[in-house]
Amino acid sequence: NGVAESQILPIAVYKDGSYLQEIRYKIVEVEAPQGYILDDTVNEMSFTYVDDKTPVIMQSYSVTNKRTEITIDVPNVPNTAIEESVTEDVHFSNKAPQTEIPQTGDRTNVWRYVVMMVVSGVGIFLCIISLFIRKKKLKIAEEKQIFKS
Repeated sequence: NGVAESQILPIAVYKDGSYLQEIRYKIVEVEAPQGYILDDTVNEMSFTYVDDKTPVIMQSYSVTNKRTEITIDVPNVPNTAIEESVTEDVHFSNKAPQTEIPQTGDRTNVWRYVVMMVVSGVGIFLCIISLFIRKKKLKIAEEKQIFKS
């Protein structure tokens, strides 16, 4: 990606609370992406306040690298289709190679859980029905005892 970050840096030199001078920082590329040429140019930058109410100063610097080019000379080989020397540019990519993602999910059968839920629901329904029937039978038995007495 080519993004670099630093810790918090001082922006100036102060003495007894008074500004003396700004601090200048040197920026040098130390590693180029694969397939690009390292730009070892030394660039300078400094941080300056917009006003005395600025809490944080952020600065950015952009570098554009040149791609690496390789020249391949193919010699003239008798009895081949190549009749003259060919020069090609070979370009590299810094993208990661595409790989297959391994399957890591479980292989359980979802229908098994659906059937278990339906059976559980039917069981709960039957329990509720049996409780109502039992309650009704108890009520009928109580009414018969009241009439007997």
